[in-house]
Amino acid sequence: MKMDIRNFFAKKRKITSTEDDDASCSKQLQQSSEVDSAPITQSYSANKKLCNSLVSPQDSEPKTINSCSIVNEVVSESRASTSTSILDDGGNFHENYIGRWVGRSFVLTTEKRMEMLKRCWVPSETYDFAGDATHLKRKFNHSWLEMYKPWLVYSKKLKGAFCLFCVLFPPKVARGVQGSLIVRPFTKYKDIHIYCKAHVDTQWHRESSASANSFSNIKTNVQVALQIGREKIIDDNRNALLPIISTIVFCGTHDLPLRGKEKDDGVFQDLLQLKIKSGDEILRQHLEKGQKNAQYTSPKIQNEILNICGILIREKLVDNIRVASAFSILADESADISGKEQLAIGLRYYDQKEKNVKEEFMGFVELEKMDAQTIAAEINRFINTLNIDANKCVGQGYDGCATMAGKDGGVQKILRETYKKGLYFHCACHRLNLVVNDLNNVSEIRNYIGTVKDTINFFRESVLRQRYAPKIPLLCETRWSHKYQSISMFKKYFAQIAEGLEKLSREGNSATRKVAFQLLSAVSQTTFIFALCIIDKYNSMLQPVANILQSKTLDILRCAEHIETITTAVAEHRRSAEEGSEDLIKSAEKIATALNIDLRLPRTASRQQHRANQPAASLSEYFRRSLYVPYLDSLSSSLEARFSRQHSPAFTLSLLHPTQIIKITVPKLQKCMEEVSDFYE
Repeated sequence: MKMDIRNFFAKKRKITSTEDDDASCSKQLQQSSEVDSAPITQSYSANKKLCNSLVSPQDSEPKTINSCSIVNEVVSESRASTSTSILDDGGNFHENYIGRWVGRSFVLTTEKRMEMLKRCWVPSETYDFAGDATHLKRKFNHSWLEMYKPWLVYSKKLKGAFCLFCVLFPPKVARGVQGSLIVRPFTKYKDIHIYCKAHVDTQWHRESSASANSFSNIKTNVQVALQIGREKIIDDNRNALLPIISTIVFCGTHDLPLRGKEKDDGVFQDLLQLKIKSGDEILRQHLEKGQKNAQYTSPKIQNEILNICGILIREKLVDNIRVASAFSILADESADISGKEQLAIGLRYYDQKEKNVKEEFMGFVELEKMDAQTIAAEINRFINTLNIDANKCVGQGYDGCATMAGKDGGVQKILRETYKKGLYFHCACHRLNLVVNDLNNVSEIRNYIGTVKDTINFFRESVLRQRYAPKIPLLCETRWSHKYQSISMFKKYFAQIAEGLEKLSREGNSATRKVAFQLLSAVSQTTFIFALCIIDKYNSMLQPVANILQSKTLDILRCAEHIETITTAVAEHRRSAEEGSEDLIKSAEKIATALNIDLRLPRTASRQQHRANQPAASLSEYFRRSLYVPYLDSLSSSLEARFSRQHSPAFTLSLLHPTQIIKITVPKLQKCMEEVSDFYE
């Protein structure tokens, strides 16, 4: 009958002398081998099975500590949990403690085994070795760790020395039994030098050392090496792209063209060379030593980077719009330099984070046709690509042409089928510009605007003529800010302009003299000077409002307030037209005096179809009846018609504002809010 080796190690035997540990343990193992006919020869896997079988969970009796039973104790404790806490010098837990892995190195991962080789726990020089050797005649000396470095280590819990290599890489047992320094702590410190020198020469230690050395110098496999090489190439390419991308972004944010007439010149290439001269070695290496077909500086790559930047910016904006409670669609069409019709689309929304209204440009859409169906389909397709909830659309903002604003077949009507709550609003700045254009119904105002345009163009079309007058912006019908600026500057430099026309009518060539004389005659007319004073006065009133109406943060209520302010002022001027006309006559007389011109009443006739023919006793009365009052009436009626309060839920909501709610009765307010609630539910 074979003897169970677990019962053998569990046998109680008290050893009084620790110096006899090795002989006692060896003798007991030899006796067990005589009972067991199986040979002691074991491999690494056999040692693993042996360590697993050494623990007897049913054995709850206290064991007398001896040199052989300590192996059972270490293995049992090490198998309890891989998270067993070991204390270091300061009383803290330490995972790189050698005692955790005695007899159970087979559970170590590759990373942990490498970490143990490099950073195994070492006691400090002030460590209390005497406290661990109370039952011994001699304590451990810290200098031995340096003497037999790197393989000699110390275990605090097991209170003895171990061979790091033999514990982490257990050798095969061909003959004999592994003892101190391998499976149990070495404590015979009086013989440590003899034992360590003998241990270094053993076959076990040489095999473990070779295994540790091979493990430390292990080479990565081909796949890992390829992956590392691929990652390095990616990192190098990214580092090379960074200065190129930053240069393109810089050009975009400063409105600089990327390319010149040739492919290899322009701002983009010059900025790259400037970066190289400033010390950008990565960019220099990339452009000078990199592959010529992978420099990422071609026009195609520039356009791709621009598109990617646009996509990233748009995605960030769309993320903010998706979380917004509502948004509106803004669109306007214009032809680019190549003659293609481009529809600019923007979105207006309430930013939840910053608590304010934002208006963002989202992109261009090329239009194949200019009919309402095509434009509406392109807008709808563009919004769908952004993946935005259509139910959150509460407004549409376009110009007032029939294609966009038509009540039956316009773009706004077609899109209302998809965006049910998207009310149409005619652009406020467009409407104000139309108000100014409506003033051309007064013939004197129409003639004045035409003369101003011709005069400005006359000076700008020739470099020689520009010396005779200040440079004035063109009177552009679509760029409203420039339009107001042009009129103001014409009034400011009118005396210099008239003087320049007079000189050119004498000194220029025949064509120049003819045109200059005609323009001088036109600007010297009394009607022109009086119209100049009128338009300049109300231009200064309309210009700041036009700038405010282009603000991104403007709301309906503020827009109505600004228009109401202008309407009230015009109505007041109409009521006091007599006093206003006297002030204008005084301004006109100052201009006439500076030009040596006499202000005279136009000739009256019994029948006159091409100009005003109002009977008047004075110059002030004539221009008040023929020009000033018609101008004010046209301005007032146009403001009322184009900025009238619309009966829509959006305007009704403005009644909730504190400045408006006090002007309405409670029953009427309740009725209005019920209509708003029914519409937005």
